Amino acid sequence: MHKRSLATAVLCGGLRVAAAHSATNCTAAHSALVAFGEAVMTFKPRPATPVHVALPLAAPAAEVVQAVGGAELNVAVALSRVSAAPIASYVSVLPHGPLGDAVRSAAEASGVATENVVVDGSPHSVLGTLHVVDDGSGPRPHYQRHHSAFATVASGDTFDWPSLLSPAKWLHVTGITPLLGPGPAAAWSTALEAAAATDGCDVSLDFNHRPALGSLEELWALVQPHVAARAVTLLMLSEDSLRRLAEREGVWPGEGAEHASQAAALSSLRQRWGVPLLGCCFKRAAAPREAASGGLKDTQEHKNTLFGGGGVVRWSVVATAAGEVSTGDTPVVHRPREALGGGDAWVAGFLHGLLDAGEGWRGEAASSRAAIARACRRGDLLAALSMARFGDLSDVSGGALRAAEARWAGVTAQLNASGAGGGGVVVG
Repeated sequence: MHKRSLATAVLCGGLRVAAAHSATNCTAAHSALVAFGEAVMTFKPRPATPVHVALPLAAPAAEVVQAVGGAELNVAVALSRVSAAPIASYVSVLPHGPLGDAVRSAAEASGVATENVVVDGSPHSVLGTLHVVDDGSGPRPHYQRHHSAFATVASGDTFDWPSLLSPAKWLHVTGITPLLGPGPAAAWSTALEAAAATDGCDVSLDFNHRPALGSLEELWALVQPHVAARAVTLLMLSEDSLRRLAEREGVWPGEGAEHASQAAALSSLRQRWGVPLLGCCFKRAAAPREAASGGLKDTQEHKNTLFGGGGVVRWSVVATAAGEVSTGDTPVVHRPREALGGGDAWVAGFLHGLLDAGEGWRGEAASSRAAIARACRRGDLLAALSMARFGDLSDVSGGALRAAEARWAGVTAQLNASGAGGGGVVVG
């Protein structure tokens, strides 16, 4: 990596002008991944630790952890952190000033290119926020983003997508963006259409339904045309979205479905939709009593059980033209510090595995299944390693990820609560 001056588009009073800032990253021309979406500043309750000196706070004040986040940025950072060279670029709209600078600095510190970020210089431009609040039923996210710089500025003609995507191998987006308003939805659709028209550029779309932003039916109505147009290569679903969409399509096996039935539903949906790769990550409580309950769903109650300190068993399934690929026989057992962030790190690890495989993951040969299986395993491990630290942005290094792959090759991985981070040793 090297230091140089980058030109970032700035919107001032509706006009776009150039503003230089110093950054340590790569050029977008060398980016294998372009991630597009909104960044947020997250505020979460300070977790309890064995040694903690409480501040003399007046009630109801509370200590919180502030961190830069955003699903698409999380993927770009996690991928860049484990790569031998900077390969990710982030495209977004940020407010002018310290908050926007904080996001760019966090991305650039991880080797993510930011020269294609648009900076909104209009008065009172703001960054979206995410506050995690526990009302007694478990921690829940609360967003304030409808008037953010991204939500108010992004539109169908904000970005030169053919130019941004011409060198890229993957565009990564989520279902969060199109529910942020007409402008972001137009920018999102334009990006997907441009990727479909760009030779050599695949699309990774994490469905990532957030009920606070809109209904599942609203989101699927926006996603389905792009799936039908064969514009999406990898579509990721949560367990809840898998069930609801499978019910909608009439292929869900019923309540309390076991893992094999859920995988079969994935395959049925993949065949019906024609998407090359359709994936889902699964998590169960590690304790025998909870693990025996195969019908647990992706609900808040389930998450409270999983992240209550007892440990988690995680694995993934990807339906392909060559059949289902699953890591269910060699899952990862770990103790996550918090519930958020694992899915983004999984996508980063999976895409990293596909990039390593070159074109070897395509098609129906046994070798393609093996390549996808390795990518799934890498995603599982990176998700678990990332969740051993607080904060949305992963700091897991390529060395730590390779060490985990070597240590647990072909067997269930047993990760302790401290075996992650920028180069830490993974032990059982």
